[in-house]
Amino acid sequence: MAVTSTLVNRTLTLALNAGTTVAGNAKVKNRSFTNINPESDDAALFSTANTLAGLMANTLTAVYFNEKSLLSNVENA
Repeated sequence: MAVTSTLVNRTLTLALNAGTTVAGNAKVKNRSFTNINPESDDAALFSTANTLAGLMANTLTAVYFNEKSLLSNVENA
């Protein structure tokens, strides 16, 4: 059985400090960006995240990058 992987979606998510809750826990807001160029490397994504964070009121606390792929069974022909 051969399986292929097809990239479906790439998402860059910025986690931003939004203060604290009444209980004193950190409050985080996430901002996600889709349709990320498949040619982008990790350094370019991190640089872009920091540039975008500079345009926002809250402080950047983390950068997440997710890829979603579809796995398909390929029958031998």
